[in-house]
Amino acid sequence: MSSIRRAVLAVAGALALLVPAAACSTSTSAPPGDGPASRIVPATAGATVAAAGTRRSWPSRVLLTPTTTPATSQRVSWSMPRRERGQRVEFRVAGSTASVRAPARRGATMTVRSSGTDDRRYVATLTGLRPDTRYDYRIRTASGTTAWRSFTTAGPASQPVTLIGLGDTQRDNRGVPRATVRAAMAAVPAADLVLQAGDVVDRPNRDRQWRDLFSAIGESGRTRNWIVSIGNHEQCVRVRACRSGGGQAFRSYFDWPTNGVPGQGETWFFLDYQGVRIVVLDTPGGRLADQAQFLDWALAGNPHPWSIVLMHTPPFASRPGRSNDAVRDLLWPVLEARGADLVLTGHDHSYARGQRSPTGPILVTSVSGTKFYDATDADWTANGATRAVAAEGAATYQVITVGRDRLDYRAVVTHLDADSDAPVAVRGTLDRFTITKAGTRRVVR
Repeated sequence: MSSIRRAVLAVAGALALLVPAAACSTSTSAPPGDGPASRIVPATAGATVAAAGTRRSWPSRVLLTPTTTPATSQRVSWSMPRRERGQRVEFRVAGSTASVRAPARRGATMTVRSSGTDDRRYVATLTGLRPDTRYDYRIRTASGTTAWRSFTTAGPASQPVTLIGLGDTQRDNRGVPRATVRAAMAAVPAADLVLQAGDVVDRPNRDRQWRDLFSAIGESGRTRNWIVSIGNHEQCVRVRACRSGGGQAFRSYFDWPTNGVPGQGETWFFLDYQGVRIVVLDTPGGRLADQAQFLDWALAGNPHPWSIVLMHTPPFASRPGRSNDAVRDLLWPVLEARGADLVLTGHDHSYARGQRSPTGPILVTSVSGTKFYDATDADWTANGATRAVAAEGAATYQVITVGRDRLDYRAVVTHLDADSDAPVAVRGTLDRFTITKAGTRRVVR
């Protein structure tokens, strides 16, 4: 193909992404259908298309991440190929015509050496929102605006919440991980949140891996909050030929809230969502003694009946020859003493679920990609825990529904390795359990 023909096709492809200017008008009708994150409404009728081969300055990798008050505020973040002033998010109650503007701020810095790109990350915090209300939003830049999209704020503590749980994806995010996310969203379109247990990429300094991750996240990350615990790969902890700048890319893409605790790390926090306290930890990043104190404080002050803890490294390892002594010795006693209900982890690239005591926290380890390890219960039994359910070579998503007195959990298979020992087929339920509460009593069945 000639260079002239390539240039013509590139310009034609760019023009195909543009939305007619009329789509920018305000009306009481439902928002237009959402296209790719980079779809743009021209700012003026005379907007021009950048020459072939240049970097277009409009938002990509749009993501919703929570604040500590998800009933009344919301974070929206996006990437831009160059610095641009005056960016903002326009938002409105769904169906209304009056919109409010929230200015953007610069997110954490990224560099080519540590993140694979020097794109700028921008974050806007939408405040003054109503609980349990659907909002439309769009990003406005000098180049134009994105399509309208929607999200719903958290409701009252008495209202049930549905969460999607995911394990490591790490490699080939456009393959099985993307299919897993789509299967989960198709099965549970009303899911409120997504919780992912880290290792979302393999090498954080390779931009293509982040691009593939955002392809896997897709529209789900632009319409509901994603909460991700940082893994060892995002920080290059015990990963060869890897540069991260201390998790630079992860910290830029995932803009987390802070609870105002002295010395609190950027990658550990908690928030309350409809009667559930969700605590996120950074188990590969060190400072575990500090995190144990933070965890104790977060769980001791929980005003709600339920608590879910998300972290990458499981206290009881499933991979042969592995034992996560520091995580188990420092964090698990706090989880038991403070009555945590569910602990979601990854890292071991297999499925496992169990407990150390019949009324203690339930530990789940899972994987949502195609990098699998052999599994054993040796570390579980050596440390007084019982592994009740296990499977090798099975990618899953988890559906967790929490009401006032009941938590229902189900793990669904989306992919099986040729050597998998899972007892069910793809789309089958690998594991399920229910926790019920009556006062302080918990029954698991």
